[in-house]
Amino acid sequence: MYEYKKVTFNLTSSNLRTSKIEENLDEMFSIIEKYAEEGWRFVQMIHPYTTTTLSLLVFEREKQ
Repeated sequence: MYEYKKVTFNLTSSNLRTSKIEENLDEMFSIIEKYAEEGWRFVQMIHPYTTTTLSLLVFEREKQ
């Protein structure tokens, strides 16, 4: 049995068109690394391709 964690992340399409892309991706990967250290596995990123919506990072781990 697994438990899931959802984390919002502000990686919008407008950010992807600017010089901030590297900074934003570094922030996203640091979030993934943080949860990995706590035993969470990154499952998927949901991004609905609108300029005003947050992305959702989904993690899972076995229930203890």
